[in-house]
Amino acid sequence: MVFPMNFEKTADFAPAYSPLLDRTSAKIAVLIGAAIIGTAIPLYPEACLPILGLAFLCVVVKQPELGLLMIVASLGIFTDGWNRNRAIDDLVYRINIGKVYVTEFVVYGFAFIYIIRRILHRENKKLLNFKSPLDWILPLFALCIAFFMFYGYELTHNAAKAFGYHGGRVVIVGIVFYFLLANTLSGTESAIRVFKWFFVAGTLKALFGLMRYVGGFSGATNSYHGIPVPFVEIPETFALSVCVAGAAAAVAFGILKKSELIFVAAASSVMLLDIVLSLRRSVWLCLLVALGIIFLLCPTVQKVRIALACGLLAVVAVLAMGPDLYQRIESRVGFLSEIVERPELIGREEGDISFHYYDILDAWSAFQETPFGRGFPGKYRRVLTSSEDNLIERYLGTGLVHNEALNLAVKTGVIGLGLYLLCLILFSVAVLRSLRLTANPRTRALLATCLATILGGAALGLSSAQLMGDTKYPMLYFTVFALAMVTRSELLTEQQQEISAGKASLV
Repeated sequence: MVFPMNFEKTADFAPAYSPLLDRTSAKIAVLIGAAIIGTAIPLYPEACLPILGLAFLCVVVKQPELGLLMIVASLGIFTDGWNRNRAIDDLVYRINIGKVYVTEFVVYGFAFIYIIRRILHRENKKLLNFKSPLDWILPLFALCIAFFMFYGYELTHNAAKAFGYHGGRVVIVGIVFYFLLANTLSGTESAIRVFKWFFVAGTLKALFGLMRYVGGFSGATNSYHGIPVPFVEIPETFALSVCVAGAAAAVAFGILKKSELIFVAAASSVMLLDIVLSLRRSVWLCLLVALGIIFLLCPTVQKVRIALACGLLAVVAVLAMGPDLYQRIESRVGFLSEIVERPELIGREEGDISFHYYDILDAWSAFQETPFGRGFPGKYRRVLTSSEDNLIERYLGTGLVHNEALNLAVKTGVIGLGLYLLCLILFSVAVLRSLRLTANPRTRALLATCLATILGGAALGLSSAQLMGDTKYPMLYFTVFALAMVTRSELLTEQQQEISAGKASLV
């Protein structure tokens, strides 16, 4: 597969490319840099900070697009998310200097450089090009989050909890990254290239996780309730589900060459194995919803192809799991049959089912008491789900509500919840309308992937809350938003040009 490094250049953002940095040397530089940084960070985090800084400065001066591409690729490679077997700050994304994290340095550094470049290019009248409904609603969402961070500080007088990284700050970082991508990528093809690099990064991560699992080297940090798994963190398997959804869309819309199809099928099989073996029900639900949406959006003649492809991947996954398949699946979803027959027994289910159920009841009661939000960290009295051994509960003060909407509602009230739901609605409507504007299979495949991923993430949010729990999930979530809106913007531009050309021909 060929992944060109150059992005189409627009009048609004035309970077000056160095003649010394051709395509081949750029690829080699990225691979060497990624290898050095990826090897150094787990071994000795402090030593790689200068390397990160040097790579950052070298890239953004001449090729800021390449730097953004490296960030997206890192979302596929590096680990993030809460892990009961690992210290909460022991993550690559959270290497910090005075509690300001490397992720924030990089993202806000890019934002600063972007603003300075746009100011210096006086021919550009606007710093930001607002081309979609999300471009207006996301700043309001960020301001809402910031307000409730300050509000939480006024209530608690605890800066560490009110402005903590495992809360509103990661949402704001994700939104800033959205605008960087949306105002840098020039169209569908550049968005597809970004997704391809992310897919390759996800493939490497999936292979690493599966080899570690099969070889018995998962270790204590990758075990779920005592069972070894490839990845225990939800953001890791969610990232793989995004790749699998993209692969399914590429097959459904028939945009892959034969060699690409072989690679994508093999990579997706490994990713699907990791997803199933990691025993995360919320990610299973996310992937099922995503594949279902792609199935509904793909051409009728391709529905059989995608059904056969998904069936083949499922068979491969089942055959590779071994004889304990039934027991593992039963332990995770066997309760569903009992709940369907007698819903009143849900609170009596063994394991973490009752905890999740009462967790939502507690959060709902807290929201009813303060419908306009409690700020961050959103502390309230836990009744049914109190747990002294819950690391997240001790760190944030309230625990992590296992429902995305309620988690937002408790902290930001009806305003934050309304903005979040409005983002999902506006995005879905915009993508569905964009699909009607084009018959190009590549464009339709990308839009279908983005819609499936976002709605799959919303389904994941029914039993989990990742938007304010880690770095990787919100940044990846808003990256998908950006890829879809970049494609939509190009379609609208083409439509306007066709209308203008039609009027000119009439004259």
